Amino acid sequence: MRVLIICEGKITRLGRVRRTIELLQEMNAEISSLSDETSNDYPFAMQLLLPKMSSSMLARIYRFSLKILRRLIPVFKIKILLTRKITGFTSGIIPQGQSWDLIIIEHIDFLPLACELKEKQKAKLFFDIRDFYPREFEKYFLFRLLEAGYRKAVFTHLLEKCEAVVTVSYGLVDALHQDYCIKAHLIRSMPTYENKPVVPVDKNVLRIVHHGSANADRILGETIKLVEKLDMRFTLDLYLVGNSNDILNLKKMAGNNPAIRFHDPVTFDRLIGTLNQYDIGIFFWEPTTFNIKYCLPNKLFEFIQARLMIISTPLPDISRLVNEYQCGLILPSFNLNESAKVINSLTMPEILEAKSASNKAASVLCFQEEKKVLRSILCSLIS
Repeated sequence: MRVLIICEGKITRLGRVRRTIELLQEMNAEISSLSDETSNDYPFAMQLLLPKMSSSMLARIYRFSLKILRRLIPVFKIKILLTRKITGFTSGIIPQGQSWDLIIIEHIDFLPLACELKEKQKAKLFFDIRDFYPREFEKYFLFRLLEAGYRKAVFTHLLEKCEAVVTVSYGLVDALHQDYCIKAHLIRSMPTYENKPVVPVDKNVLRIVHHGSANADRILGETIKLVEKLDMRFTLDLYLVGNSNDILNLKKMAGNNPAIRFHDPVTFDRLIGTLNQYDIGIFFWEPTTFNIKYCLPNKLFEFIQARLMIISTPLPDISRLVNEYQCGLILPSFNLNESAKVINSLTMPEILEAKSASNKAASVLCFQEEKKVLRSILCSLIS
């Protein structure tokens, strides 16, 4: 089986993509990549580079003009406008005569390109939808004006060409079915199982942790405000990546509060071990976008794998999973004062009970189990 994986960034920095590659290796697939960067982490049969997008003012004006044009003309009739990367294909990214049995993509930008390759090569197409792209940045006016209609058209006319569609949460499965009549498979973003202990709880110091992107949509400043309302037992440690200005603003917001500490991010292989020293993994997110409302983020399963208690605002998909495994606390609202009151009432036995529930769930909510579904899908495509 020859497989091409198309993805943005360095392909092996994305945990979900990396785990898919490792499964394909187990299946003795010959894997090639098309991405922004090459990698020496895996023995790819071929590594192809996407063309770099120029950052010059003229290029930006050109791209903005294309967005306006595709707003005015039915986009599915304009092949050249279907993706910002399609021009790279026509200029010879794919070597002459090269073909694959299966093409895997992980972003809407690559769907038109993948469909063109599929038609030329008679390949099967597998789309891993990590966000509901037609509503990804819906809070921003320019996205709604210039991009949302284009993305809806791409989904409407091209999504049905995929032999398999997978996505990350219950809410996204439902949305794809309701809006586009697509039956997507649920593949949650779980890390591999790690045998970690349930670390005892110190009644005098209750350690909260959060890691990941300092994405403005997630309003992490609210988490800092929440911790400032908690009693002296609670501390917050943050391991953040992303825009340096956003992280700096969060540090300024925290000020000199000794209960709040910022750390450098850690590598994948050290992440679960680092999280394991804490007691509580927190999500104080408001449903500012559709994707946040229906998220089941990597870090939720990483918190469980680290044997932590989960505390979350009442986001529906996180609530569904936490309640199913009884591994945490779903706050009654998004109100800071009400949430702080509930958290302050937590006792040491309650936290330890939730951590123990995460310990039981860890052997189920891991990639070793989830990949059984993924393997079945891949086998059905290549049989």
